[in-house]
Amino acid sequence: MLSRSIERGRPEAWSSVDGAAAARGRWQELSAGDAVVVELGNGRSVRGVVDALVEDASVLWVELDGGKGRRLFHWEDGVAIRPLS
Repeated sequence: MLSRSIERGRPEAWSSVDGAAAARGRWQELSAGDAVVVELGNGRSVRGVVDALVEDASVLWVELDGGKGRRLFHWEDGVAIRPLS
């Protein structure tokens, strides 16, 4: 996956299967067109817009701000994707 090329870290809360499932549950609240921040788990974050997601919200495409491209994220990639408010 494209997101696997990112230096990854797993947030403490996602070190278990239950934590990863909870993260996916939060992704289910997102919709195409939502502005989001992607926390990469290594202290970096990027902003973007949800372009598409699969029905069970296990995979999201995010169009990153600043012309940084479109990235695919899987819920097990160790990233947090949160709506901008």
